[in-house]
Amino acid sequence: MKEEILNDSKVAKDFADHFQKQADMEFKPVVQIDYSSSPAVKDIKKILKHSEAIVEKFSTQVQKDSQTIQSISDALEKIDANEAKKYGG
Repeated sequence: MKEEILNDSKVAKDFADHFQKQADMEFKPVVQIDYSSSPAVKDIKKILKHSEAIVEKFSTQVQKDSQTIQSISDALEKIDANEAKKYGG
């Protein structure tokens, strides 16, 4: 006994349509991920805190240096004025 399988495009189309309808899905999870407690975020916060401290220290040092420069300039100006008086300037 020999069986012959015939290709029926309508049946194939019906199956394809059926599977296509079953395959329509959505993925919309209602999940929030909080990274604030992750080691990477904690390390970044530490780095930022250290960076703030470094910038603040640098700023303070720049202010001191600028005051020192101004004091040196004032002292040199005073010395120049005194020397000029000595030599009749």
